[in-house]
Amino acid sequence: MANTQVRIAFMAVLGFGHSSGWLRGLLSFARTRPNWRIRHETNTADGIRAVCGWGVDGIIAHLYDLEMARAICGMGKPVVNISSAISDFPVPRVSMDNVAIGEQAGRHLLERGFKHFAYIGYSNRHFTTERYTGYARAIQAAGYTVHRYDSDSSRVIQGETNVADNADIERWLRGLHKPLGLMACNDVLGHDMLRLIENIGLHVPDQIAVIGVDNDDLACNFAHPPLSSVRVPWDLIGYEAAVLLDRILSGRRLAEKEKAIRLPPQGVMTRQSTDVLAVPDADVSTAVRFIREHFSENISVDDVLEVVPISRRSLEQKFRAVLNCTPLQEIHRMRMDRAKDLLTHTGLTVFAVAKQCGFSSLEHFSRMFKASEGVSPARYRLRARLPQ
Repeated sequence: MANTQVRIAFMAVLGFGHSSGWLRGLLSFARTRPNWRIRHETNTADGIRAVCGWGVDGIIAHLYDLEMARAICGMGKPVVNISSAISDFPVPRVSMDNVAIGEQAGRHLLERGFKHFAYIGYSNRHFTTERYTGYARAIQAAGYTVHRYDSDSSRVIQGETNVADNADIERWLRGLHKPLGLMACNDVLGHDMLRLIENIGLHVPDQIAVIGVDNDDLACNFAHPPLSSVRVPWDLIGYEAAVLLDRILSGRRLAEKEKAIRLPPQGVMTRQSTDVLAVPDADVSTAVRFIREHFSENISVDDVLEVVPISRRSLEQKFRAVLNCTPLQEIHRMRMDRAKDLLTHTGLTVFAVAKQCGFSSLEHFSRMFKASEGVSPARYRLRARLPQ
């Protein structure tokens, strides 16, 4: 198909942050295929009729509903699925690693010192169970338990955000120990939880800290307070889906590992809804706040001890008891998190990233980064960022 026009249908509902990301990624790959002609249609009966009439060659689709998925695949054209809403549907898929997303959210709340945890998701979406699995794994590994609630209202794909069981959720939240770390399976439900928590007179983040998933900038910043969220690589999902469809159209036989590609999350965007340290120990709280404010200044544990006037041994014992790490490990963790964020989302040189994260030299940064992540900073950037 190198010299003939290739008609590609992108089937999804636009207007959400994730759908815009998918499309950006698809268009980025399409720049390398001048013979591709891309057409958007909704993943609905009307969209299916339009695609059938167009004479499409391949389809990238958000298959969130089983009946709709069967109808799209029934057209007899190659399909790459970019949704994880339904499980075990027999077409190649590129999606996010939902278990890793849950683990990321769990670690984020654990790092803030919470000891009581909850999760709210949808009862009929496969991705919500996967995210819960990762979340519970991280929480249980730290010795705690997770309380789970499944909402029957899962119509957010169509833009309906009504939570029909508010009264039950209210009773559930009131009955849980505080302070509480709460993961919502996505930003839409996280936004709803913030409104509900405010309506019942509880405070965010002091009594309940809330984290969502998707990092939809408008949804998160429109929330009150602004919602922390796990970043999902939507652009990269769209790009890799296009790569996979191109391989199928070229007649290449896919290896098993290519039939279900899962991309990891890109960290957490911390906003006010989790900007709290839920620990009763005043020394640990003071030390962590100092580290958060100064980790980019090449500080050491000795600098921390200037603001927490106890012995180094005592501070380390308190950190291990409360946060399961040492003060030095907490400094390194914050620096690594910041470095990964800058490498993924900015064009700063590796040297500039090292300086902004408080490392004394590029060599020290590179050595610490590889020890932490298993790859060099440059390799991490290449792996995490969308090809241009």
